[in-house]
Amino acid sequence: MTKDTLSDLSNEKALESVLDEYGDRLVAYINAFTKDVHAAEDLMMDVFVALIKSNLRFESENQFRAYVYKCAKSRALNHLKHQRRIVPLSDEVLNDNYYIEEKFFSSLKKKKLYDAMDKLPIKYKQVLYLSYIEGMKPCEVAEILELSLDATKSLKQRAKKKLNGVLRKENFVLEEGENED
Repeated sequence: MTKDTLSDLSNEKALESVLDEYGDRLVAYINAFTKDVHAAEDLMMDVFVALIKSNLRFESENQFRAYVYKCAKSRALNHLKHQRRIVPLSDEVLNDNYYIEEKFFSSLKKKKLYDAMDKLPIKYKQVLYLSYIEGMKPCEVAEILELSLDATKSLKQRAKKKLNGVLRKENFVLEEGENED
């Protein structure tokens, strides 16, 4: 992704390129909070609409990525805060959710890891998702989570321990070195 693409999201081709690159991943990230794929899709679009309206310029893709994930987190948390009632999931929503999960986690191993991560508290899911699924550097994760670098590293270590505990309970063992940084 080029700096020009990131600096002119009002251009239809640039926006399409950014949506192709980040859209589905942001939906999956937001869905981890909302547990509602339709709301996650709407919130992802809200992030991009706000981004276009703000006319912000980004120096690098890392700066852009940190910004959109921070916005996605904020919108997801606001959505949860303002949600007044819980609506039971219909079969259609469950099928859509299944489709997105399958698209991202096609291998059995990744699916089991994702399912195990889903059993963790949100703060652990976030740090693991951003670190391992998105492949972000610790400083990027710290910026998105609005934590110090040391706090982020500590949170990541605790999250890995919890995840390993969940995996052990399910008799799923990672191969040696897989849970290392």
